[in-house]
Amino acid sequence: MTTLPLRAAIYARKSTNDNDKSAEDKSVARQKADGLAFIKRCGWQFAGERHYYEDDGVGGAEFKKRDDLNRLLADIAKPGARPFDVLVIYDYSRLGRDMSNTANAYRTITEAGVRIFFSQTNEELKLETEEQELMLSVKGFGATVERRQAVVRCRDKSLSLAQAGRSFGGRCYGYDNIWRKPDGSEQIGSSAADKAHSWQTILRINPVEADVIRRICRAFVAGHGHVSIAKSLNGEPRYAELLRKFFNGQRPAPPRKGTGSWAPSSVHKILRNERYTGTMAWGRYRKEYKKGTKARVRRAEKDILRIQRPDLRIVPEKLWKAVQERVAAGRTTYLRDTRGHLWGRRGAGVESKYLLTGLAECGCCGHNMAMIGGRRSYLYYGCAYHQSRGRTICSNGLHVRTVEADALVIEKIRGVLTPAAFDYTIDQALKLRALHALEARDAQRREQADTPERLEAEARKLRRELDRFMALIAGGTAPASIMAEINRREARLAAIEVERARLVAVDDEGPLELDVRRMRKGFRERLVDLHGLLKSDIPLARQALRKLLADRISFRPVERNGARGYDLSWKIVTGALLSDSYISLASPRGFEPRLPP
Repeated sequence: MTTLPLRAAIYARKSTNDNDKSAEDKSVARQKADGLAFIKRCGWQFAGERHYYEDDGVGGAEFKKRDDLNRLLADIAKPGARPFDVLVIYDYSRLGRDMSNTANAYRTITEAGVRIFFSQTNEELKLETEEQELMLSVKGFGATVERRQAVVRCRDKSLSLAQAGRSFGGRCYGYDNIWRKPDGSEQIGSSAADKAHSWQTILRINPVEADVIRRICRAFVAGHGHVSIAKSLNGEPRYAELLRKFFNGQRPAPPRKGTGSWAPSSVHKILRNERYTGTMAWGRYRKEYKKGTKARVRRAEKDILRIQRPDLRIVPEKLWKAVQERVAAGRTTYLRDTRGHLWGRRGAGVESKYLLTGLAECGCCGHNMAMIGGRRSYLYYGCAYHQSRGRTICSNGLHVRTVEADALVIEKIRGVLTPAAFDYTIDQALKLRALHALEARDAQRREQADTPERLEAEARKLRRELDRFMALIAGGTAPASIMAEINRREARLAAIEVERARLVAVDDEGPLELDVRRMRKGFRERLVDLHGLLKSDIPLARQALRKLLADRISFRPVERNGARGYDLSWKIVTGALLSDSYISLASPRGFEPRLPP
């Protein structure tokens, strides 16, 4: 008999993101190469790229937002055959550097039947004895201590850089990171692979970006808002005059992070970044890990270190003061609670009063369809990205009245969730239940094929013993305890008769017809409640839609017979009510909304 080689997967992780390095120099690439060589030495078979799991640039204490580790755990948790037999990791700390979460992850993997090997030490992780459990805890303690010491070292180094007036963080828009070599020569920071450990990093104003920052401040002081400024920077034709007046008609390059476009949040942050006044603030936030994920917590004002660097000032004092005065004036338009806290947007736990906000997406860019005000008190759904960033980012400027869109969605959902559909689903469920019950009975009978014969033999033996006891009593030679023995055997004989009767009886009774009628009536009542809910109570209707919709509703703009409108498409998960099947719905028509100016 030929034995198939074990299938092996690989997991790699590195906390520092090396995206600016070549693929050959990345630590995760080296871990993968080492894992493949280890698999080859062991004579195993690599399970394929689908089962190479890599989390690059993720800290060892982060577990909740680690995509590939979560994908690995989901793969081994699926029912059926495991996709691989062995998991190869470079060393213990690659899976994590948090003692409890890492130990739980290792136990989850091993309990799924997957063996774990460390390629660095050629060791297998086993959790079969108390000593091995203790060693797992010791290794986890060591990895956790090392992570926390690394945090302390990084914090101390960052503090010393801040006190010396040097760069102590990442890239900040408006400045260049300059690498100064030991010989005094300088180079603008680019690839970290080119930087020697002995180089110093200093900040220097980027004149092009600094000019953009000052122009944004002047536009804001002139009365333009974050959205208007962002749209002008993105080249929105409607704001061409704003772009010409404050930016000489030239679209500046956006910040490197994000979607490659200017967002209102970017403008908001620039207008409040005190570094542009030559003040470098260190330690505004501290990092904490809660429930397996990282959270930033703002420090008290007294714990923030501020270093003055007049040579790094970008925004003049007079202009900065005017910006902050307008920011402060804007704050007065918000209500405050009894403790003086500002009331801004609705909290995440407060439902929207519009049915489809957050549940619908633009068919062009995939971002949210948001509620947009119109004339004559009409409200519309429109693409949030088009609204906030302009048509150069998303071309979908079509708006549709909220009442029309809500009515169409409710109409289509009611057209599918009908009493006939529920009756059909219940009938199929009953047939499936009867089939499963029959299969279960057949399996039970096969497993207990000899049970009736065994019970009959035991009953015959008990009857013979009872006959002998009765003969002893009739002859006058029976001991005093004979009645207790007779009672015990008679009780066992009665139990055997009950068990034999259970095996002979065939239980093909399904649910009573009365129960089925009650079930159908109950579903119809729920259906009526749902239809009324969709029209009356919007917050509860939104919660119901979250359970019914398999994905967000797609608003795809179309043009038919010279008129513009939307085609809506979505899926309903009937598992929210009955089963795990899906019913696809596609609107057979668009609707032609009235367009706002």
